[in-house]
Amino acid sequence: MGQNMKRSGNHSANSDYSLILTDEDKAKGFCVMTRGGSVMLLKCGKLVAWFSTAISAETMRAMVELVRACEETKKSTNKKKE
Repeated sequence: MGQNMKRSGNHSANSDYSLILTDEDKAKGFCVMTRGGSVMLLKCGKLVAWFSTAISAETMRAMVELVRACEETKKSTNKKKE
C-alpha cells in the first residue's frame, strides 16, 4: 500500500481523496476530484474512473495501480512495434 493512503476503510464525503495518490502518481498526471457523492480519478485532466464515495481506499488505490500497469504495458507493446 502507498505511504500516503489512509487505512480507514471507507471514506466519508469529507475525506481527502488525494491522499490515495502517491507523489509518483501525481507526477504522472493523476488527480482525484470529488463532486457530491462521486469521486473521479483523472489522468491529465481526462476521466479514467468514477467511484462512489462509499468505496474503500484500498479499492481506489488498486484501480490507480491497474491503470498505471495498463499504461506501462501499452508503452512496452508500442516500443516493440517500432
